[in-house]
Order: sequence, then structure tokens, then C-alpha cells
Amino acid sequence: QTGLPSGRIAELDPRGGVLAVGDNGVGKTTFLRLLPLFYGATPTQVLKGTGRASMIGYTLPDASCAVAYEYERESPTDLRTVVMHAKAGEETAQFHIIHGGYREVYFYDENNQYVGRDEFKARVEAMGVEVTRRLSLHQYRSVILNERLQTKEGVELRRLAALHSLGPRALYNLDQIAAAMA
Repeated sequence: QTGLPSGRIAELDPRGGVLAVGDNGVGKTTFLRLLPLFYGATPTQVLKGTGRASMIGYTLPDASCAVAYEYERESPTDLRTVVMHAKAGEETAQFHIIHGGYREVYFYDENNQYVGRDEFKARVEAMGVEVTRRLSLHQYRSVILNERLQTKEGVELRRLAALHSLGPRALYNLDQIAAAMA
């Protein structure tokens, strides 16, 4: 095991069930632990009781690494894709929300090279697809959980929540529920 990115895109569709099989240490449990992050859980909540102190840098070791999560809003055709990258040089996640479903072509260019986190937004927009600015975990949580922040950026985040939140009303404690399930 080298600790380097695999150079592959892997896709799991949990509708109807998923069986993750593989050798010890290949990332099955780590992958499952990432899911609550897309429901607003923090890495600290997810790692509580595991004895680990970090997960973002381990899971997303370089600028071309990303984890995408597609979700349905109000109908099967009302899809969003959240893309998580690691913030450069930090143990912090950053998020983009794409207005639409998951597409592999967002992640590699015409030369089959993976698109880095700094080029990602421009790549998606060049395809005519709407994508949010880079959101910190705090901002992403506010949008996805439809929180009503009373801050300077609250107006913009409420606008994004109207377009991208998981529900029409605030989803209190969803982050804690998702972390506890993991």
C-alpha cells in the first residue's frame, strides 16, 4: 500500500444495497465514515471514539482527489451533486454543490488527466452547469441543513439553501444522527 491516489473513479449506488468487499486497509470503512459529512456532520463527530485524529488528508491526499455524493431533492429528476476536496495544506474539507446529477466528465479533462480542486469549478461551468463557489464545512452545513444564519453571509447561504438544501425546512440534529449512525 503506497498511500497514493489510485488514479481511478469508483462509483457505489446504495439504492437496493451495496456490498463493499476488499482487503484490509483499502478504505472500505473510511469510505463509509465519509457519508455523514455530506449530511453536515463534522470530521470530529464522525471520528469520535475511533482513536483517529484526521480523515480528510488521508482520504483526499492531493489536489486531484475528490469524493462526490449525489442526492435527490423533491423528485427523481431534481438532483444535486456535492463534491468534497481537501483544502490545500489543511486537514479541512471544502465543498462545491453542482445543480444536477453526477457525471464522470467533471473530474477529468480532455487528456484524461484528473482535474484539480483549483480548476474544478471552472471545468464544470465550462460545460454549462451551475456550481456553487467553494464552501467551507460551516457554510456547506448551513446550506444543506437549511440553517438560518444571522451573519453577513447568511443572505447568500439562505439563497443557496433554497436551491440545494436536503429539505424545505431546517433539519435540526441531522448531522448528529448521521454521525451516530456511522
